[in-house]
Amino acid sequence: MAIPASLKIDTPNYKQEGNFEALFEGWEKIIIGANKSYEKGQLFTAIGAYYQAISLSKKLIAKAPSNYRSLSTIVTSFHNLSDTFLYCHQPQERMAALQFAYSLITQVEAIIANIEKCFSLNTDVLRFASIARQQRFLFCKKYPEFLDAFECHRLKNQIS
Repeated sequence: MAIPASLKIDTPNYKQEGNFEALFEGWEKIIIGANKSYEKGQLFTAIGAYYQAISLSKKLIAKAPSNYRSLSTIVTSFHNLSDTFLYCHQPQERMAALQFAYSLITQVEAIIANIEKCFSLNTDVLRFASIARQQRFLFCKKYPEFLDAFECHRLKNQIS
C-alpha cells in the first residue's frame, strides 16, 4: 500500500551520503557494534569496525570541525582502537602494541590541535584538545616502560 503524498515527510537531505546527521547515525551504529565485538572478545572484528568509525569521524570533522559530536566521535574512535590494541597483544608483542596505541593517541591529538588552531575560542574544541593531550600523559603514566624505550626525557620529566 502506497503512502499518500499528503502524509509523506520531505527529508531529501537526510538520506544523502554526506549529511551530518546520517553520517553521525552511521558512526553510532558502527561504534556500538565495535564495542559489542570488543566485549565479546571478537577483537579483530572490533578493530575493523573501529577503523570504519575513524573513517566516518573524519568525514564528520570535515563537515563540522568545531561541533561537539564530531569532536567526540574522533576522540572516541581513536581511543577505543588504541585500547583494543593494548588488550589484544601477546606478551612478546607488548612494545609493538604500546607503540601502535601511542601513535593512535598522538594522531588524534594532532587532528584536534589542527582544529584548535582555527577554532581557538570554541569551548568544545578547547575541551577536546585538553582531553586529547591528557590521554598522552595518562598513557605514559600507565606504561612507563614505553617512555624508557621510545620517548624523550622531556616528556618523562613532564609526567614525573
